[in-house]
Amino acid sequence: MLRTLRGIIKLEISGSGYEKLLNDMNEGSIPCFNVRVENEKLYIEIYKNHFSKVENICEKHNLRINILSRKGIIFKILKYGKRYGIIPGIILFVIISFFLSNIVLKIDINGNENVSDEQIIDFLKRNNIDYWSFIPKIDLDNIGRKLYIEFNEISWATVRNSGGILIVDVREGTDKPNMVPINQKCNVISDKNAQIVKIKVYSGTSAVTVGDGVAKGDVLISGIVTDKFGKSQAVRAEGEIIARYTEEVCFYQPLESVSLNECGKIENKSLSLWGKNFYQRNNIPEDKMVKTETRISNFSVFGIKLPIGISNDTYYLYEYKKVKDTPISAEEKCIEKIKDYEEIFYSDKIIYDKEIVKENDSKGVKIRVIYTIDSKIGVKQNIIV
Repeated sequence: MLRTLRGIIKLEISGSGYEKLLNDMNEGSIPCFNVRVENEKLYIEIYKNHFSKVENICEKHNLRINILSRKGIIFKILKYGKRYGIIPGIILFVIISFFLSNIVLKIDINGNENVSDEQIIDFLKRNNIDYWSFIPKIDLDNIGRKLYIEFNEISWATVRNSGGILIVDVREGTDKPNMVPINQKCNVISDKNAQIVKIKVYSGTSAVTVGDGVAKGDVLISGIVTDKFGKSQAVRAEGEIIARYTEEVCFYQPLESVSLNECGKIENKSLSLWGKNFYQRNNIPEDKMVKTETRISNFSVFGIKLPIGISNDTYYLYEYKKVKDTPISAEEKCIEKIKDYEEIFYSDKIIYDKEIVKENDSKGVKIRVIYTIDSKIGVKQNIIV
């Protein structure tokens, strides 16, 4: 392979005294190979860059030299070397290909039914993504997350590129079918101490009625059914039971506390080559806690990602601060905690009633909330038959 790259010339040398030629070549450290003598002629192969030296030695010893063949990539390059437009043309072609592979030329959207293509394209435009946008500057992961948040119909989204094609893949949420194995026999039992408010039985036999009080572990829907002939069999009990029960939750806010607060962010861009960043600015304060998010947008040519790109680093700065509250502000923070708790844990339940009990002391504010909840209860309990 190396010989081919350097270029090989095959020579036919005739005349007397070619032994002197070989001696001079040896003294001048000029390599040769495939040496043979045939019909009083010397046949050798040498590298292209040694030809002028061998030619001078042959002239010195009155030897005639004849070039039989030339092999190697170098000769093909020299052949087209005088065609001055080829190399600039190749460079221009690579530049144009590189440019077209890193701008948005087409947007493909897949997997959407309830959300139209126009809605998604409008969303992209509102986030400064349109045709001819420079792809390495687009935070593809972040756009996928924003798309998921923007549309309630979308349960999953990702944005990627293949060359100059921006591909948006989405998955819309669908109701999960009830998969009920026919061989799984079970009861529905209570997982709360509660009072029955509403009951619907889809299969099995109801063991309670509206207004009944039940304890945790009591059977709500029995998986044992008896037909009109008095024959009993086990089935998979199914139903919907709404019950009323109480829960107590405590919330506390000290008057003096330490909190970790975000105090700013710094965005840096640098050149990334094979995962290593170059020309990266180090302007991060040493006295701050830092959370780093890194996104590398690689350049591509013909849809093939190159190991070079732009690294977008976002540094979120945090610092600890001592916070002092008055009893009033501490109580307000407790109320905010209560709202957050209800939004997270009771969003699918009905708060029938709640009792708030405040217990202030010298160090903080404590609020006990006793909730009366209307919600679904019941868990499956297998029947061994």
